[in-house]
Amino acid sequence: MLRVATDIGGTFTDLVFVTPDGEVVTGKSHTTPAQFEQGVMDVISASGTTPSEFASFVHGTTIVINAITHSAVMRVIELLSDVEVRTAVPSQ
Repeated sequence: MLRVATDIGGTFTDLVFVTPDGEVVTGKSHTTPAQFEQGVMDVISASGTTPSEFASFVHGTTIVINAITHSAVMRVIELLSDVEVRTAVPSQ
């Protein structure tokens, strides 16, 4: 049984697990913004394992952190330059 971890990032979805004999296996697929879960399923499939082999599954994401950071940086640029910056993330 495998302990598997994935991370959805802005560009790639990553996976890592350690086999029972100690081999570290990693995988990477493109992040799929319209359906984030598809990127997770793609990277699992590419890794050569299946969910039935998972003892545990840990998931993380930087999507929200990236969006907040990007939005905050855009607001600072707007303040410093007095120019409106259009972003995909609405400013609050």
